[in-house]
This record gives sequence, structure tokens and C-alpha cells, in this order.
Amino acid sequence: MLGKRATSIIAVLVIVALTGSYLFYSRYQTRVSAGYANPQLLVDDVWILDHLADPKVRIIDVRSQDEYNQGHIKNAVNLEFERLRTTVNGLRNAAPKETVESILGELGITLDTTVVIYDKGQSLDASLVFWTLEYYGHSDVRILNGGWSKWMKDEHPPAKENSSYEKTAYKATVRPELLATAEYILKNLKNSRITFLDSRSQLEYRGIDIRSKRGGHIPGAVNAEWTRNLNSDGTFKSANELLKMYQEVGVTRDEEVVTYCQTGHRAANSYFAMRLLGFDTRMYDGSWEEWGNREDLPIE
Repeated sequence: MLGKRATSIIAVLVIVALTGSYLFYSRYQTRVSAGYANPQLLVDDVWILDHLADPKVRIIDVRSQDEYNQGHIKNAVNLEFERLRTTVNGLRNAAPKETVESILGELGITLDTTVVIYDKGQSLDASLVFWTLEYYGHSDVRILNGGWSKWMKDEHPPAKENSSYEKTAYKATVRPELLATAEYILKNLKNSRITFLDSRSQLEYRGIDIRSKRGGHIPGAVNAEWTRNLNSDGTFKSANELLKMYQEVGVTRDEEVVTYCQTGHRAANSYFAMRLLGFDTRMYDGSWEEWGNREDLPIE
């Protein structure tokens, strides 16, 4: 039989082990405890470290090639987010389906791949890539909360070697229900079940800062600048904080939310916030760059 001293030592070791496991689990579950309806859309550093060697996970660094070369997360591939955008008749929009298929195939992504995106830190570029992949039918897309700046703040060593994977024949499926067009908005201006969320600054919303032929906003739209989705460290605010903020400006869960900004970039961050909260949402990709320049569309 064990003596009292040995028993005490074993008890202490068990407590330490359990405490360590609890702390690890608690840290791993930070995104869940934030109360989001879709917590799986955000991952943290613990999740990344736990899946670095998972062949079904592809980590995508959407910063510039130079920034990627200076240091990135191990096994991450580089995809400058601008490659997923195109300009047609002066409007910046999502790249064509064939272009996106080719790019994702180059990165070795299949329809079953879990794609995790990160950018410099505020998830602005990451959110745009997130929306693009969801629009083209990828079912499992996530964002690293806080991006590269949070990763480095947590003192994870940067990798320098470039990663590459065997190419695939990726086949996208467009989801039109995630895209709002000018015609869709015009048709639904009086629809009480749809809220138009302007993600620009108040000065743009009020028509003081004019970046198209006309200033102002879509009639009836409410305003919450995209930066209000984030904490000071670039991570997303908790569900309670986001819900309170959006309720105060007039966005409720029982309505469809159409996000827009100037070019469909900042609006993607708000789209992601809506997805986190479980709202029915779509993004107006043409945004004010189209609406503000078309004189046949009403403004407020």
C-alpha cells in the first residue's frame, strides 16, 4: 500500500494535471464562451496549434507576399486577397467563378477542406476572403481571431519556409442568396423585414465625406462603422456586446441584414459579425461605389 506521503504527492500531481487540462480547455473554448450563435467560425491560437498537421485544414495568409515571406504561421499558404477581386466598369467585385476555382485549386483546397483565414489583425481582409469563399459555396470557412498581430502577441514563433500542396480541381457553386445587387435593394427598400447596414464612417453615412458622385446613404439604412465590431486588440467583441450595439442602431435578429460600405470591403467585416451572431445576411458587393454613382438610384 502507498504511504501517506506518496498518496499526497499523487493527489497533488492529479490536481496539477486537472488544473492544466482545465486551463487549456478554458483557453480553447474562449470563442465558445463569447456566446456566438456560430462560434465555429472563429478559431484561436490553441485551435491552430492543435490542427497544424491536419491534412484537412488549410491555413491561408491573405497579407502581401512580402509580409508572408518575413514570417507566417507554419504550413500556411499565401493568397493576397486582391487576387479574389476584379474591376468591371469601374466597380470592384468578387472575381469570376473560374478565377476563384483556379486559385483555390492552386492551394490544394477541396470542397471538404476546412479553410482558416488570417490577415494583419483586424480581420478586414480576412472577412472579404471569408465572404468570397462562402459566396462560391465553400461550406467550412473560418477566421483566426485577431490575425497575425494576435498570433505574434501570443509569442508564437514565425515560420519562414513557404508551403505548397498538390493542386486540385476545385469546383465552386455560386450562392446568390449571399449577394445583394442594386436591383435587389431597390426592390426591397420598403421591405420591413430587411435592414440595410452601412458599415462606413458616420461622415460618409451623413454625406459629409463624399467618395462617389453623390454622398449620403441608402434610404432607411442604419449605420454602425465596421471597427465597432472589434476590441482594441483586433479580436471580435463578445456576442452580448455586438448584439447590444446592433440593437441600439436598429438591427434585430428576426430581419435579413444587407451590409454595404464603399467597395464591399468593410461591409464584409460586418457580414462576418452577422454570421457570428447567426443573423440572416447578405452583402452588397457593389456598395456605395455603385449606388452613389448611379443617379437613377435614390439616396438619403
